[in-house]
Amino acid sequence: MLLDGFSMLILAIAVSVDSFMVAFGYGLKKLHISFQAMCVIAISSGVLFGVSMLLGNVLTVMMPNELPKQIGAIILIGLGCFHLVDCIKNPKNNKPKKHENTWIPHQIIVSDPNFIDRDKSGDVSGLEVYILGFALSIDASAAGLASALTDISLAVIFVIGLMTLICLWLGLNLGRKYAFKKQMSVLAFIPGILLILLGLSRGLF
Repeated sequence: MLLDGFSMLILAIAVSVDSFMVAFGYGLKKLHISFQAMCVIAISSGVLFGVSMLLGNVLTVMMPNELPKQIGAIILIGLGCFHLVDCIKNPKNNKPKKHENTWIPHQIIVSDPNFIDRDKSGDVSGLEVYILGFALSIDASAAGLASALTDISLAVIFVIGLMTLICLWLGLNLGRKYAFKKQMSVLAFIPGILLILLGLSRGLF
């Protein structure tokens, strides 16, 4: 029970750090995201994560014994490694982005505040909120599938939604104050490290 609770917390932090970093970048640009919009984004993350977990539960029924747990652990470790490699190849910074050669739309959305604020109003609202919510939820979906395979409790859906909301609020407010600007590149590595550790722990225990 204690291990499951710890796993939920680690997973929620790993999935939500990107939301913190995105909100921090938006805060630096003085963009506004209302609390209601943050709730929509948090719910989107929780729902998509939950759908992925349900799919994982279906797959678990069709697999024998410990195989789902092992596969889920491998997926989590793989996601963590991919995230670390991406951080090394594409270090986080606040310089203007060029999108001509970028072929993954959600990476553009989460990395460039100016891209999501299409009407240049300085306020992320309306359709922009749903686009941002979906973009931030994409990475969580793969983690949701892996979580179900490693038998993490469905309660993690609520924890992830709440953690996403907290990270969005903290990131936006800290960004407005230019706090920890130089340390953001270090934070980018946290999700990858946590996912690898979580995968190892779920695969071994």
